[in-house]
Amino acid sequence: MYRKNFYLAGRGVGLSQLVFSLLATIVGASSTIGLMSFAYAVGLPAALWLIFRSLGLFLLSLCYSGFFSKDDNYTISEFLGKRYGIEVKKIASWAIFLSWIGVIAAQILALKELIGVFIPAAPSVPTVLVITIFLAAYTLIGGQRAVIVTDRVQLLLLISGLLAINFVFIKRLGCNCINIGSDYINFPVNSRFSMSELLYLGSVLIPVYFIGPDIHSRIFCSRDKRVIKKALKITALILLPLSLLIVFPALMLHGAPVFSGPTDVLNLFFNQLIDFRPAFYLFLVALISTLLSSADSCLMTSATIFTHDILNLHRDRDVLYTRITIFSIALLAFVLSFYFKDIISLLKASYSIYTSGVFIPFLLIPFKDRLKIKNRAVFISMLVSGSIGIVSVFSGFKIGVICSYLASGVVICILSYLKK
Repeated sequence: MYRKNFYLAGRGVGLSQLVFSLLATIVGASSTIGLMSFAYAVGLPAALWLIFRSLGLFLLSLCYSGFFSKDDNYTISEFLGKRYGIEVKKIASWAIFLSWIGVIAAQILALKELIGVFIPAAPSVPTVLVITIFLAAYTLIGGQRAVIVTDRVQLLLLISGLLAINFVFIKRLGCNCINIGSDYINFPVNSRFSMSELLYLGSVLIPVYFIGPDIHSRIFCSRDKRVIKKALKITALILLPLSLLIVFPALMLHGAPVFSGPTDVLNLFFNQLIDFRPAFYLFLVALISTLLSSADSCLMTSATIFTHDILNLHRDRDVLYTRITIFSIALLAFVLSFYFKDIISLLKASYSIYTSGVFIPFLLIPFKDRLKIKNRAVFISMLVSGSIGIVSVFSGFKIGVICSYLASGVVICILSYLKK
C-alpha cells in the first residue's frame, strides 16, 4: 500500500484534484516565462503553444477508451511494454528519461532568469541550487501524493498572478497600445511566425500532450475511466483562456513606449509592475509556483521510469532508489541548465526527440490485434523514427518530426507484413 501511495497517490485522485494537477503540470515555466518571451517576439500566434496542448488533451479524452486498462500502470513506458513487449518498454523508457531531463533543465533555466531579474545582487548559482534541492526534497519525501497536493495551491497562485498582471497592464498601458491593424496580432501566422513554424509546433505539441509521460502519470493516479475523460476535457477547455491571460500582457508590452534600460522581456514585465507592489510580489510568487509545479511532476516521472522501467528494481527497494534518483536528476538538470539559453527551444527539442519514436506506436495500440502488428516491428520503427527525430533536432530540419512519424508508420506496416 505504501508503494502505491508513493507512485500512484493511492489511486484515489478525484475529478477536481486531477484537473488541478494536470493544469499545474502543463502550465509550467514553458507556459509562463518562456511563453511571455515567445509572445513578445512573435505576437498572437504564440497562443498556439497552449492551444495545441489543449487539442492534444481533448483528442486523448475522445479516444481514451481504446487505451484504457484496469491494470496498475506506473508509467507510460510500462503501459507500452504490456502491449509491445520488453524491448519497446526499454527504448521508450530511455527516450522519456533523457528527454525529460531536458524539460527539467528548462524549468531550472527559467528559475535562473527569474532570480537574475528579481534579486540581481544575489549569487545566482547558490540560490538556484538551494531551490533545486528544496524541490527535490519535498518530491522525494512525499512522492506522487505530495506533487498532486501542492499542485492545487500552485495553480491558484498562478491564476491570481496572471489576473493581477493583466489588470495592472490594462490600467497602466491600456489595450489601445495594441495596434489592431498590425501584422503582430495576425493569427495563426504572420511575418514573425511562418507556416512551417506552425506545422512544426503542431506536430510536436499535439502528440506530446497525447502521449505525455507527466499527463499519463496523473491519469494512472485517478479513480476510474469516467474521471479521466472528464478531467481531460475540462483541462483542455481551461487551457484556452489561460493562453490568453499569458499572451495578452506581452502584446500590450510590445505596443508600449520603448524603455531605456533592460531589453530582457522579464525585466520589462517587472519594470511595469514596480509601482504596484502587491501585484509585483504576487506575480513573482506565481512564477515560482509554476516552476515548482511543473518541475516536481517531471522529476517524479523521470525518476520512476528510471528505477521502475530501466533498472527494473525489486519491489522492496525501488522506493529508496527512486528517491536517490530524484535527487540525482535534479542536480544533473541543474548543471545542464547552464549550457542552454532559450527555454522554448530547449523544450521543443526535448519534446521532438520523445514524440518522434513513441507517438505512432501509441496511436496504433487499439488496432494492434486487428492489423497484426508485430512487437519487433514496433521496436525497429522506434529506433528508426527516433534517430530521424534526433537528427532533425540538431540539424534544425523542422519537418523532420513529421518525417519521423511517416517513417514510423511505414516501418511498422512493412515489417509486420513481412513477418506474416
